[in-house]
Amino acid sequence: MTEGFTPEKNDQKPRMTTEEWKAMKDKEKADVYSLLDKTTQELAEMPGSFERYLDTQARMNRYTASNALLISAQFPEATKLRTFAEWEAEGAIIKKGSKSIAILEPSEFQKSDGSKMVVYNVKKVFDISQTSKENEARANRTPDLKNLIAAMLDTCPVSIDLATEIPAQNTAAYFNKDQNTLYVQKEGGDASYVCQCVARELGQVEASRNSEDYDRNNSFADAVITGYLICRRYGAPTDALDIRKALSVFKGLDAKSVRKELGRIRSYAYDINYNISTKLYQSKAPRSRGSER
Repeated sequence: MTEGFTPEKNDQKPRMTTEEWKAMKDKEKADVYSLLDKTTQELAEMPGSFERYLDTQARMNRYTASNALLISAQFPEATKLRTFAEWEAEGAIIKKGSKSIAILEPSEFQKSDGSKMVVYNVKKVFDISQTSKENEARANRTPDLKNLIAAMLDTCPVSIDLATEIPAQNTAAYFNKDQNTLYVQKEGGDASYVCQCVARELGQVEASRNSEDYDRNNSFADAVITGYLICRRYGAPTDALDIRKALSVFKGLDAKSVRKELGRIRSYAYDINYNISTKLYQSKAPRSRGSER
């Protein structure tokens, strides 16, 4: 009865043991952290790396500095990320051959002593451009520069003085901490330059609000990088913002310390941009600082 019978092939791979699965996950996480450290170290070493990170962070502003670094290293043009299952739930199909993007997702668990601890696990996501919904990708809305400047000033938390003369040379905006006032050039001047100066000074304002021993010179990097993130978020020019000089203040810091500083500055830009976007588009989206990715 069995003559000529050919049994079905069993192509299923043998299941991994718990130890093998754990070893695989540990290696996966180690590889992601290695990429994160490598990308951080390359910010000052590889031409274009810092700008690529900042452009990614500006566009993906809800993501932490660490995840923005990882995204910039793997898929810097990303605009909307979801897991395979999330895209599937939205009716999207992942294109054949698409490579996932690894980011880190926080997870809280309770230890045996009752204390809580946060660990980071690898999360695999895909960009909308890697799916059948690629034509639905939304470009960032680019407001008129004058409207952007108006929104920045309207939402600034300190006094605004539209002055004919700025109390500093070679700038169209200047924040004076003692007077708690942001001076802005009243008339004339190129809107592009004014926009960048105001964005940079909003960085100084935010630094002063978050530091008891605020010093303008020591907050140079904070201000310039914050200004860059604001301008890039809205498609404004950034040629007057010297981010390479700002990057030099991180010299000598290890990768973890650099990310800590970038994370702090990223939070400045996030808060400012939240208020600007609300003013520009008059639609207050739910704030999600507690679930940063």
